[in-house]
Amino acid sequence: MKYYIELNRKVIFKNPRAWLYKVYLNQFKTYCNSQKNESGSPERRMRVNDQSTDMLEEYTKNEKQRIVFGMLEKLTEKEKTILLLYNNGLSYSEMAEILEINPHSIGTTIVRAIERLKDTLKNHYYEMFEQD
Repeated sequence: MKYYIELNRKVIFKNPRAWLYKVYLNQFKTYCNSQKNESGSPERRMRVNDQSTDMLEEYTKNEKQRIVFGMLEKLTEKEKTILLLYNNGLSYSEMAEILEINPHSIGTTIVRAIERLKDTLKNHYYEMFEQD
């Protein structure tokens, strides 16, 4: 909706997809913050009720999600954002435009964020993730 409002204002977008993701990202952050205040942590809301698994498998899956979400909170805002954008399939140039950084820094930033997340998980929860 914001895109069409801007179009009516005669705004010309150099990269509409990147602009839309930037708006989406800001809306998503606002939503997460409001949900966190209303109903607790995001990992609690993300629990999957898969009836095909037994209770132990469901608990393990939920516990892994909780741990990963907790470890993501230890990343910088830039690292969390770039991993979210990368996971959604944006190109390096789109991510650079959204984050307002040099496109040549994107790959390095992604690798560092992933490595930092993996190292933290391995150091604190090796036994839980060694099978994956």
